Amino acid sequence: MNTVIAAASSYVLGSISFPGTYAKIRGINLWKHGEGHLGATSVLTATKSPALFLMLGLLDASKGLIAYHLFGPLGLLFAMLGHMFPIFFKFRGGNAVSVYYGGAVLVNPLLVLACASIELMIAKLVRNNWRHAIYLAIRAAPAIMYAQIIPAYLLLLLRHAWFYYVKFHQGSS
Repeated sequence: MNTVIAAASSYVLGSISFPGTYAKIRGINLWKHGEGHLGATSVLTATKSPALFLMLGLLDASKGLIAYHLFGPLGLLFAMLGHMFPIFFKFRGGNAVSVYYGGAVLVNPLLVLACASIELMIAKLVRNNWRHAIYLAIRAAPAIMYAQIIPAYLLLLLRHAWFYYVKFHQGSS
């Protein structure tokens, strides 16, 4: 029963979409003007505001941090699922990168800070679709070093594979 409560609580927590709520209040369609999902990066693409990106990313990361702190790796996994498929936004959410890093920060904060910093540098240097593959490789570092977050990383991989498959194959049918 405790596992069900942990999973449900973490899922509902993950379903709170700070970027989605911001976009709804401001009248921004992140599926058209963002990157095609509810996430801080989509808000950055739509608004060109790095400060807003950072604030919303940190708020999303707090969901992973809280879920992992309260319920461990299972909490992180379900918070990520809630972020990806939020009940408050018709199950259309974000990629859960910030949520993943938020949980992983409790395992090794310096490693997460290093990985996130490298991602920001890559974003400035590489301007093509390959940067997403580079990001996934960087995000593997915490999972490789700490087995308890491997399921969360695998979920992140599956979400990215599904999202980009749909994104690049929508027009080819």
